[in-house]
Amino acid sequence: MKLFLPTDLPLDRHLLENPPFKGFSKDKLVYLIHLIVSIPQYRKDIDVIDGFVPLSSKALQEAITDYKRYLTYGIDSGLLASDNTYLNGKKCIGYKLLYKTTGGLKEYTVSDYILKKHYGNHIIERKKRIRGYEFLERWFSNGLSIDREAALAFLKEELELKTGHSDLRDSKPIYNPFATASDGSKGTYELHYKDPFLQFQQGNLSLLKMQEQQFSCTISENGRFHSVLTNMRSGLRNFLTFNGERLVSIDVKNSQPYLISLLLQSHFWRGKNWFKNSEKSTFFVSESKKKPRFYSIINLEDSSSIHNFNSIVIDSLAISKEVSYFMLLEISNTLVNTSFDTYIENVLKGGFYETLQEAFKEQLGYTIKDRKEVKSAVFQLLFTPNRFYGQKQAEPKRLFAQIYPEVYAVLKAIKKEDATLLPRLLQQIESHVILKVVAKRMQKLHPKVPIFTIHDSIVTTASNQLLVEQVMRDAFTTTVGFIPTLATEFLDPDKAACYLQKLRAKAQQLSA
Repeated sequence: MKLFLPTDLPLDRHLLENPPFKGFSKDKLVYLIHLIVSIPQYRKDIDVIDGFVPLSSKALQEAITDYKRYLTYGIDSGLLASDNTYLNGKKCIGYKLLYKTTGGLKEYTVSDYILKKHYGNHIIERKKRIRGYEFLERWFSNGLSIDREAALAFLKEELELKTGHSDLRDSKPIYNPFATASDGSKGTYELHYKDPFLQFQQGNLSLLKMQEQQFSCTISENGRFHSVLTNMRSGLRNFLTFNGERLVSIDVKNSQPYLISLLLQSHFWRGKNWFKNSEKSTFFVSESKKKPRFYSIINLEDSSSIHNFNSIVIDSLAISKEVSYFMLLEISNTLVNTSFDTYIENVLKGGFYETLQEAFKEQLGYTIKDRKEVKSAVFQLLFTPNRFYGQKQAEPKRLFAQIYPEVYAVLKAIKKEDATLLPRLLQQIESHVILKVVAKRMQKLHPKVPIFTIHDSIVTTASNQLLVEQVMRDAFTTTVGFIPTLATEFLDPDKAACYLQKLRAKAQQLSA
């Protein structure tokens, strides 16, 4: 069992100067440090504020029964700091290292029997999760490589530029449940800037995992395939090759807005299983007392059925159990005699973000710098709770409701009971198409073509671009009901060099 910790962390000196308690195990303390270092790299769903990494007490208890003694020692001895902030069901207490390090990482081999056993069980569970998708994992160790030296040079220059100019840092809206909104209510979204050092360290960890062939392939409870590539920053993927050949990344343009178009179709919701007639494939749905109807849906456990269905319905997703009768009724009433033509047209022509960007500028006076910033604004208007609508920062949300009132009504109904339901629903639809349809179809028809799934995109070799595009286009068209606009990006070191050049130019402007 190998862990990672900062190369220049003076841990041995710290232990010598601050003698720990009786029965202390260095391995257990290193494990906690490893979590603080590694969790931000593979848990993109958590928020790291001021360097504090939330640690789940339940997860810690499973690995180290006396973990509290180690956290207490770390804090009392000046090794760790805590934000002492806990919100039941929403936020765990966060911890960070107090020693300043340079971002370099090294391996640490664990000898503690209990930790090794826990890690072994974790590996077994991970293998169970990807059962049926082992064909995706095998490509990682059969030709995938990264130019570590060039990638590290990229990370170092990016760190230097962003450290010297705070305006170059990436930002992310983070929900603060303790902040007071403009209307006096508790809870609001605040813009936080990402720490360049943490980004550098996370990038370094990705390179180290590639070097050690720790590919970390698994499938989450939400159905997403995770790996060292999904956790890797997009800029670093430009240094990847497969057997020396450059790679391309193919994804659906306006992916989330495109998938929302499925939620606007009544047949998606009619599949809701109120009266189960068959355990896996056919459900009885009574639309009226006199006219019962049957809907046949795909059997997700039968890979041979991937060619024999037309579209996804709610019952084909695990999240269906969270859709209440009242939510279904409200959504169904909203869909009756409603046209979504304008929204769908903007999404299908690939100009959804551009349309909103122009509207933000004309009606709100917002000048948005790039597509990345537009996506951040769309994240806010799509996924924030309905109660956020009246706050000052929710101007983009209100503008979206003004431009697409019918669409907003559907999204509002979905988020009425749980604001996280919409993003999780979209993720499951995305995973369904990418994993259960595209990936399995590629395995069945083109088993020698290497593919790597990165959530809503497929990465393959440049020579197989057109083939994979066709399979993706067919899959999304048959499942969602509309022909998607695909975007292809060539992964090349020149892209990373161009990105750095833009950062240098901005840095010069800021220094002038």
